[in-house]
Amino acid sequence: MRQIGLCLLAAFGVTMSSSSNLWAESIDLTQAYQLALEQNKSLQAHQANLAAESEKVQQAWSQVLPNVSAYLRRGKAEYTTSFVEDEPADFTRSGISLVQPLFSMKRFEGISAAKAGYLRFVKDFDLKRFQTGLETLHAYIDAAKAEKLLALSRAEIEDHKVRMKRVEAMLERGLATEVDRLETQSKYDELKAQEIADTNTHKVMLKRLEQYVGQRHLSIVPINDELWRMSKTILAHKGWVERIEKTSLQVQVAQSALRESQENKELSQAEYWPEINARVEYRKTDSYETGMENESRAVIEMSIPLYEGGRTNSAVRQAQNQIDRDSFFLSDERHKVSVQAEEALSKIRGSYENIQAYRRSVESANAYLSAAERGLSYGLRSVYEVLEAKSRLYNIEKKLVAEQHENLKAQLELLFLTGHFAPGDIAELIQRQQLPKGIFDAAS
Repeated sequence: MRQIGLCLLAAFGVTMSSSSNLWAESIDLTQAYQLALEQNKSLQAHQANLAAESEKVQQAWSQVLPNVSAYLRRGKAEYTTSFVEDEPADFTRSGISLVQPLFSMKRFEGISAAKAGYLRFVKDFDLKRFQTGLETLHAYIDAAKAEKLLALSRAEIEDHKVRMKRVEAMLERGLATEVDRLETQSKYDELKAQEIADTNTHKVMLKRLEQYVGQRHLSIVPINDELWRMSKTILAHKGWVERIEKTSLQVQVAQSALRESQENKELSQAEYWPEINARVEYRKTDSYETGMENESRAVIEMSIPLYEGGRTNSAVRQAQNQIDRDSFFLSDERHKVSVQAEEALSKIRGSYENIQAYRRSVESANAYLSAAERGLSYGLRSVYEVLEAKSRLYNIEKKLVAEQHENLKAQLELLFLTGHFAPGDIAELIQRQQLPKGIFDAAS
């Protein structure tokens, strides 16, 4: 195990020293999340859409404020009376008016509907941010996993080179055969092929991460190998599914969509109500049509809808159908997040058990390798057996690395479902290895 650790350090040192001139400053997991929130183009598009939606609230409020307008008309005309025929005339008309809605259910409900629509967009934007964050963190974890697997592959190659030299020396002394040398060479070629595959995977994972954070030539900080131990803390808490059904952003988005549909129904029903407006006007006229030069009016107007071809009734039925639709969506989202929560918990539980099993397997593989190497020295074991023991140890190490990273992904999926997934919440988990306290506050 100590040998593998030294080889890993050497491989990491070679990798970082050769690329330090090309890559930017290293970023960690929480920094990648923050960069995605700040620079991701898709999120910026959603943010612009949210700003546009907020203007609808302002537009709805403008409908209950005074409406002031002015006009000026100048023209020529002809008129005929009993005294004159086709008499030309010039006219000038001007005026200013103010209309103040006094009672209008349609306008009042329009404000409530606009607010409900905006709140739905706010929740939807928060969900988009968290989804982008989760995808970014998953991409980071995949890149970090690929980097560690690549380092293991390179460490195994360096370790195998030492063993090849040892076999060559044994061959010269007659302690090994040509078959042993060919076996070590064949294994070396196999390891080089695996290194090429791991290198390509690493590059692909980094490119995928670049897409989310909006930066090129990324260098990432390795993830703490001990974060899997948080699984025990997570599994010790009960009531995750019930907590998630209350706080999940997916559920909150569905709830806000239902509230918006309910407000839209109220808006449609407001069409049945009369409207009352106060109107104040001032007119100035220089025309043949009237002898009045100035006119001032103060009027109370009321309009009552009587018949519009069934448009209002149809709009109300449409709104009710949308309420039914969103009610089904809400029930479906609650069921969906509960299933996702159970899946995440199952992943964490299974991964936690796998990691413990792999750790025990690493210890036994190390013991077996030591025994095989001693047997080779005494002529009791073949080179092939030692190579197989070494290969088994590295394979278990790789499985352990992969499982540790998958465990963290499952932890983040569970945290995402709780609705507590801001960068501060992630820092609490990653840096302090604690669950966000807000999760349990919301549950109580």
